[in-house]
Formats: sequence, structure tokens, C-alpha cells
Amino acid sequence: MRPAAITSCRLVDAEGNGLSSVRLTTTGPHGPHSGRRAISGEDGKFEFPAMAAGNLTVHPDARFRDVSKLFPQQVISRDVQAVFIVQSFSIPETEKPFAITIRAVPHTEVIFNWVDRRADKTQPIAYYGAFRGYMPDDDGKPSTYWTSETERIERDGRSLLVVNIPTQLLKPELMLVLRSI
Repeated sequence: MRPAAITSCRLVDAEGNGLSSVRLTTTGPHGPHSGRRAISGEDGKFEFPAMAAGNLTVHPDARFRDVSKLFPQQVISRDVQAVFIVQSFSIPETEKPFAITIRAVPHTEVIFNWVDRRADKTQPIAYYGAFRGYMPDDDGKPSTYWTSETERIERDGRSLLVVNIPTQLLKPELMLVLRSI
């Protein structure tokens, strides 16, 4: 059996400040988000139980936890406190604790006015649009794929569409739903 390491970690925003209450999952045998789970505590610290040496892919979820009173486990907001990309690490063969830092990428908030031109406004809307693109690698070339949906919010009495996108996003695209007239 290969030695296992306790993976102690710290999750920080783009400026290096710890972020609490961020949910983290690892990729498991059944795909993304099916492995180990943790929630960052004070100063962004969190820990995964002992893991075998090998590759580790971490999926940070930094959405604010606006939850439904009827369904407390259901997140009803996509507002985020930081923008993360999926990050991969290699855990060495050791029994000593292995520490990693997961840093958010700098981001900017993009805001659109929400104008509802549908004839039948009684039907729900499930999709507003999304941004996608690639994050640069160390050489500035497109590397990690990134995507995020826009969210409809109320702010200062106005309906808006908002999305937080990485400032270093390469080849950005806006995907909108088209309808025939």
C-alpha cells in the first residue's frame, strides 16, 4: 500500500486573503465533484482526509449560500465571493501532511440590464446566457477551459443580469439563446 498524506489546504482570493465557507470537492472515481468534500473555515483553511499519492483535482465552489427556507441544502444564488478555476495537484508519496494553496483568479463583474420582451411572461426562464473562454497557462497560451452562466438579480430596484468573469480570460465568448420570430 502506498503511503497516504493528509492534505491540508488554504483557499484564498486573488489578493491572498483567506476565504471561509467555500465548498470544495475533488474528482473521484465517478467523475468531478464525486470525491472528498470540505468547507473552508477561518482564514480559508480546510483539510481533506488522508489520500493516496497521485493526482488530485479540486473544484472550489465560492457561491454565496443564499438558500431556500424550504430546502436549506439548495443554493438559490450564483453570486460568488471569488472566481476559481478547477485546479490539479500531484500528491507525493509521503506520510507527512501535504499542503496546497488554492488561489482565486482576478475577476470583474459584468452587468447587463434585464429587458424581458417575451409575450408570455408567466413561463419560467431557465437560461439567460453564459460566458466561456480559456485561462492562460504560464506562457500566456489558452489552457484551462472556464465557463459561467449569467444570473438575474435585483439590485437597487432594477432587474439585472450579472456574471463574474476572470480578467485574464482568453478567447472570451458570450453565448445567448436565440429564438425564432
